[in-house]
Amino acid sequence: MNMIFSVFGIILSLFLWLFSITGKDDSLSGLYPLFLVLIICYIILFYISDKKNDGSLSNWGLRPTYICLIGLIIVNLQFFFDESFCARKIGDFIPVSWAEQYYDKCFFGGCLFIVLFLLANYHTRNFPSVKCKTGLLPVKSWVYIQLVFFLLFVITIDIESFLTGTIYVGSGASNADGGLSASFERFYDATSLIALALYTQKMVRSGECVSVKKYIKSISIVFWLPLCVYVILRLFSGDRGPVIYSTLSIIYSYTFVSKKIINIKVAVLFIAAGAFAVTLLGFIRSRSTELSFTEKVEQSLIRMNEKKNTEIQSFSPFTKELASSLRCNFVAVRAIEEGDANLSFGKFTILSSISSFPGARKEYFKPLGLSDEDFSSAVYLTQLSNKSKTYTYGIGSSVFAEAYLDLNIWGVIIVAILLGRIFKCIDLSYRYKELSPIVIIVIIRLAAMAIYVSRDSFSHWASYILSVLIIYWIINPFLKIFLDKG
Repeated sequence: MNMIFSVFGIILSLFLWLFSITGKDDSLSGLYPLFLVLIICYIILFYISDKKNDGSLSNWGLRPTYICLIGLIIVNLQFFFDESFCARKIGDFIPVSWAEQYYDKCFFGGCLFIVLFLLANYHTRNFPSVKCKTGLLPVKSWVYIQLVFFLLFVITIDIESFLTGTIYVGSGASNADGGLSASFERFYDATSLIALALYTQKMVRSGECVSVKKYIKSISIVFWLPLCVYVILRLFSGDRGPVIYSTLSIIYSYTFVSKKIINIKVAVLFIAAGAFAVTLLGFIRSRSTELSFTEKVEQSLIRMNEKKNTEIQSFSPFTKELASSLRCNFVAVRAIEEGDANLSFGKFTILSSISSFPGARKEYFKPLGLSDEDFSSAVYLTQLSNKSKTYTYGIGSSVFAEAYLDLNIWGVIIVAILLGRIFKCIDLSYRYKELSPIVIIVIIRLAAMAIYVSRDSFSHWASYILSVLIIYWIINPFLKIFLDKG
């Protein structure tokens, strides 16, 4: 079975690579249904092969690899599936006149990304050796630090505009500025993640069997209360990302401690409910800011039903918004193929990592001739899409699009293999007891962000995690010396 999976994957990858570089316009569109079926078969083969090698891991329904894979499939293939099997047109969902010129490159490139992701994931068998130093864990200190940043965040926001959603008016524009409250929110998010990682390691070290009740009681109310209030605030504001990250971080932390996994059957229900909730939050965020939260919910449910009856629907309506990130793929491919953009050779990851140092604002780098678009593929793709540096709404980015900007199809190959290996390591990490807080921080956050990896950029989440680690490396030694005595 291992040999079949490997040989099938290598042969399939070669064909996909060949068609991605030779395909022009939609000249090979007649092959789309065949390759979509082959991709489905390969995913099934991945599951069967993986189950034979490691049954417990394959039955983990919220396994980070599965969640990341779902996101990759949705972004790269959902609209192509609609066109191939559901009598829909990609132009119905991505209304740009030039997109058809790049169907082949985006389709076969997206399929290649998924196949190589699975191949790399399957052949990664061991978690890298990481030495864990025993010693003090200044958990209490970090809990109070995250409380301070939470209070600063709450004090500096305009509660009315935050709860009504007016805080987001113009937030996607070229001149958007997060302000002081956004900085405090980022510090709260980072320090609460560090505190959670330390709690996780502390419970793992104890070696005790941890139930849900004991897990909750083992973490201070000083941590739980700000987190609950923060999630509620974000629910009212309509911002889905922080709600998803915070919730999944707790779930994966508990999984790390208890070694208990949610099976596939339960996970399917969990994911379905989550997809509906995320879609509903998206509608709530777009409702009139003059309405109360309950009125927003009522109108959002009505609007969801109206759109279902009047708009052209994808076969999976709840993931339609996520799938719309396919537009970023088209923009990136068009820019490289037409010479509107030069290959960036990892520029976004390098520069965003440099600017991830806390307090290092992008403005400080402008005397060096660097602009916002040099640090963010999302900004750069939006400018390419609008043919202007001024815009009222950003299109975001995708892991495929940034990889293509870096090194065209070779960038896609490299990033797909890298992601496959990273997420298999995250899967395997939950079996280990002695991992450092640094490793746990990376694992929990990447696992929590898995569904968004496909519509995000490699540089964005790499720089975010690096910024959290820098905060930890700077502050933690002082806490161990001066604050925690045991």
